[in-house]
Amino acid sequence: MTKFDAVEWMAQHGHPGYANRINEILCTKDETIGEAGRYWQHCPFTTERLAKLDAMIEEVRREAYDRYDDWATD
Repeated sequence: MTKFDAVEWMAQHGHPGYANRINEILCTKDETIGEAGRYWQHCPFTTERLAKLDAMIEEVRREAYDRYDDWATD
């Protein structure tokens, strides 16, 4: 069984904003790693920044699910 992805559902139904926000955050993660250099995984500042970006992605996912759930219960 696969987990329901509200972000994907929203994008497929004409509401790509959540997917776009996640994509922007993923691009920021890639830039952060690229700027940190070869041993980025050993830098506490880089790993802290990446953890914050992951938390931002989860927040966007929660927002998308909450909006979907609000629509589903109306």
